[in-house]
Amino acid sequence: MKIVISLMLLVCVNVFACEENDLSDNDKFINAVKTADFVYIGSVSRLYKSPITKTNLDGYNAIVFEVTEKIAGKTSNYMDVEIAPLCGISPAQDIDYWPQELGGEYVVSGIFIDDVYYVNAIMEIDKAMDILYEVTRIARANIKN
Repeated sequence: MKIVISLMLLVCVNVFACEENDLSDNDKFINAVKTADFVYIGSVSRLYKSPITKTNLDGYNAIVFEVTEKIAGKTSNYMDVEIAPLCGISPAQDIDYWPQELGGEYVVSGIFIDDVYYVNAIMEIDKAMDILYEVTRIARANIKN
């Protein structure tokens, strides 16, 4: 059943158009953190195309992050995550939203479904500094470590 739900989630995100909302990027990211299974700060160490997850993003659909700071949830030193855009938060086809080169540092929000880690929202660390305290507070209140 979990597999069916996971597939439906991933397919629905790409098939149905998301309604635009008037939330700021900060509010969108905070909303993603509220439903996350893990949140951390990490730098991009690899971009690749995973055969498991199908997204509309050209080139790659998975990222390996070197975790530099765990905020909440279960993480390891390196997190291999697949892109799972979240309607109204992280656009599937917006290439400027997802990392394009190695070394960039991001705050990462994600979910864990059927033994696969998915990232559903990211924010460059420089842009996230204004909301990092709030992100940390919400993540630690909502996520069991």
